[in-house]
Amino acid sequence: MKVDSPLPSLEGAAGMAQPATNIQVEKGRPLLVHFWSIGSDISVANIQQLAELRDRRKREGLRVIAVHLPLRPDERSPWR
Repeated sequence: MKVDSPLPSLEGAAGMAQPATNIQVEKGRPLLVHFWSIGSDISVANIQQLAELRDRRKREGLRVIAVHLPLRPDERSPWR
């Protein structure tokens, strides 16, 4: 995704810990969409940095959406 590109629909995402909502993107409000996998060492290593960035930029209105992309069948949601 590029800056100011439209956010793709997350409709149909399965196994979310929280129910999917209709995400309204507000012009000028920062939004970070982070695609990760629990089976990726890089993803796991970056979780703490992502949380720190979210906390530092909260007052600026930063919103973070984390989308889990399973790499292996055993990483798929138990809720499916």
